Amino acid sequence: MKQFSFLIAISATIFLFSCNNNKEVNRQNTIQQEIQISEVNHADGDHEHLHSTDKTYNMKFTTTPATINEKQNVTLILRPEQIGKTSDLIPLEVVHEKKIHLILVSSDLSWFDHIHPLVDKDNNYVVDTKFPYGGSFILYADYKPEGASQQLTRIPITVEGYNKEARKYSKQNLAWKGDDGYEVSMTFNNVEIKAGEAQMLTFNIKKNGKEVKDLEHYLGALGHLVIISENTQNYLHAHPMDDNSHGPSVVFHTEFESAGVYRAFLQFNHANKIHTADFVIVVK
Repeated sequence: MKQFSFLIAISATIFLFSCNNNKEVNRQNTIQQEIQISEVNHADGDHEHLHSTDKTYNMKFTTTPATINEKQNVTLILRPEQIGKTSDLIPLEVVHEKKIHLILVSSDLSWFDHIHPLVDKDNNYVVDTKFPYGGSFILYADYKPEGASQQLTRIPITVEGYNKEARKYSKQNLAWKGDDGYEVSMTFNNVEIKAGEAQMLTFNIKKNGKEVKDLEHYLGALGHLVIISENTQNYLHAHPMDDNSHGPSVVFHTEFESAGVYRAFLQFNHANKIHTADFVIVVK
């Protein structure tokens, strides 16, 4: 099993998940606390807990049907458990309007989704979804038990079906063009992004060449930013520093622990529709 560490930065609401590094990251103007990580293998249920505290948690994961097929409905079933007391009910806190934020990506990071399981009568958290093609995918379940620290569970899964050729990302791409005339450009405060240096990531949003100045909140924030390393071992979930603005700029404060290629996914709400812009960031 791989080892992971995960930090939450309170003031900018930044979640950092990284591989083989248990040191705490210092960030200016943020308050950080260590949180717990688990990894679940869908095939055999194996999991690993890396931080020893008075309470440790795991996210039990199953699907209906058990085999996931491309382009077919599947129900994802998640149940938070306290290690050693798996029969106990684990109430979750609401964070950014939801009890569980579930991030889904293909292993090559060419496909992204952000969904929210809801609790059922059996106290499981369930959500129906479809995967667009076969191959390897990664799920990140982000949740907070009442009275406990933030938790993250990384869940690798396999989807049956056509396994398309993996995309490779090597060149930085800081501009996105989407449907309906939307464009988003990303800039940062330094000439280049270097590992270990604080960064201000600014996204400027336009529609049909005009700046968008009437952005609406999405899940309690002006935007949501997810950044994942090329090998899917580093995970960052951030929210803007200033939620009083309505655009055109959305600003995030963060820091990258290690060099490499990252994929960034910005979600924003405009004209009653959620838009997802994607980028490639090269960290030196």
